[in-house]
Amino acid sequence: MFKSAFQIKWKDLLGLLFLVFGFIVVLSLSTDSPQHMPDKDASVPAITQPSVPANNHQAALTAPGHPSITIEEAVICLDVDQGEPLLAKSRFSRLIDRLYCFVALTSRESRTTLIHLWYLDERLVQKKTFSIDAGSHKLISSLETRPEWSGQCRVVVANASGRQLHVIPFVLE
Repeated sequence: MFKSAFQIKWKDLLGLLFLVFGFIVVLSLSTDSPQHMPDKDASVPAITQPSVPANNHQAALTAPGHPSITIEEAVICLDVDQGEPLLAKSRFSRLIDRLYCFVALTSRESRTTLIHLWYLDERLVQKKTFSIDAGSHKLISSLETRPEWSGQCRVVVANASGRQLHVIPFVLE
């Protein structure tokens, strides 16, 4: 026997409803658990400049101690689509598989090296190096997270000598 069109649509609707509900539960769950982190990378330069407040991610900021770089936008988000950050915020479920750091900037220097340093509390968990020339750039790095990670996090945007240009704080809970 064949199923009616109404029965097929009803099953599809229920499947979609369960999928959406599951996604919402994953995003909203938070529990405390011990943090399990890899050791800090010894090759990472020490950070030498105080942090830049990240209150207004849309405002252009000249990087302190580095006047040739202007940071136009710096956010942590769930995805990047066609060069634009999606679902940028400051708190994320620890059950998310991957987070992205999106930094839009303008450099007036030719041949500059910038680094994204991903920290959970005070432990370095990821490092991504970019070599850029003068002009406008969108630097995107990502971090594959683990369910047991939770706490205060940040991405530090630094130059090759370790000078901190910008900090993007966020929380995994």
